[in-house]
Amino acid sequence: MYCDANMKTCGKRMRMNAPKRLRFIPPLCLWAAVALATSGARADAAESLDAMMSAFGAEPQPFSYTYRSKDGSLMIETRCAKQSHGDWIYYKQQFDGYPNVVISAQKNGNAVAAFHSTIAKTKFKIALTDHAGKSVSNAWVLWIAVYPYEYENPATGLIIDTYSTQYFNGEFVRYNQTFPGTPNVVTCAGTDKAKMSAPINHKKNGFTLKLLDDKGKPVDRAWVTYLAVWPCKYDDPSSNLTIESRCGKWGNGKWVSYGQSFPGTPVAVTNAQWGGKPFMSCPVSLARTGFRQATRNHSGGSVSSAWTFFIAVYPNKYAAPKSPADLNGDAVVDVNDLLAALAAWGAADDAPEDLNRDRVVDALDFLDILAAWGPCE
Repeated sequence: MYCDANMKTCGKRMRMNAPKRLRFIPPLCLWAAVALATSGARADAAESLDAMMSAFGAEPQPFSYTYRSKDGSLMIETRCAKQSHGDWIYYKQQFDGYPNVVISAQKNGNAVAAFHSTIAKTKFKIALTDHAGKSVSNAWVLWIAVYPYEYENPATGLIIDTYSTQYFNGEFVRYNQTFPGTPNVVTCAGTDKAKMSAPINHKKNGFTLKLLDDKGKPVDRAWVTYLAVWPCKYDDPSSNLTIESRCGKWGNGKWVSYGQSFPGTPVAVTNAQWGGKPFMSCPVSLARTGFRQATRNHSGGSVSSAWTFFIAVYPNKYAAPKSPADLNGDAVVDVNDLLAALAAWGAADDAPEDLNRDRVVDALDFLDILAAWGPCE
């Protein structure tokens, strides 16, 4: 087993500022969703999302957040948007130096290998490939950029260590600062050869790195960026950044619930491995309360169980009113929440879309959403 015993569960809370998202209530889309639900529709999580969005004339709203601490010692930017292989992505804020960027990507619920092939102070170039090594276009991409490489806040206990350089397969990567315990860490391999990377054999002072190509064969060396986070249980209501990181054993399609309450939908990046072999992994069906995990092997097959590490970040200056029916955490119950429930249609195990907790997402949950329709109060 390659997951350290100290990596079972940990979480950290802080907060940040985000723009309001677009809100709309198209009645035809609403009743079309109800009609689909009551007719026994069963949405396949891996293939139906784009079809649903086309049918309802809407797509998931892209979002981006930026954070800069009051003293300027920590800068974070996170974003979710559709991108294609070779796109240049420009930061919305001016970093004081070159930030480190970790990425997750998916298309139609299938995990996509994602990394930055070129990085600069103001932008980075993204590379997206499928399990066969072919370029991918129009995929949903989530990324987190952090500067500087080392950050420690004694007042909150939050410690971040992020670094980018060339590493060898099987190399033990040592952290640049001292953690009080074993941190959670995600990696991103930045080379045309390495398609999958994962941290294994976690320790307090570092981890062993595994690198594989799109055929599942070891890669000798590659440019790799890692992001390690040590969260304590300290909670400062005046803070302006929310972070949670955790390690657990989850398989493809598993709903992963956050251990704390986010004021909105956070960006989350993931890594997955089993027995020292890295897999392609990414969060899909993002919501304020968690995400559905997509995990694929180098052949594109579904992985039923793997050690998964995630780091979720959300900046906001306010805590949005809470409503169980507000599945995407945008402080309004609308057609987007109906679409989220439709995407999870069928048997459910601790899924947020199962509002009445009867272990199935069905028309009854749709009625609960309709009853809570409108801005959260």
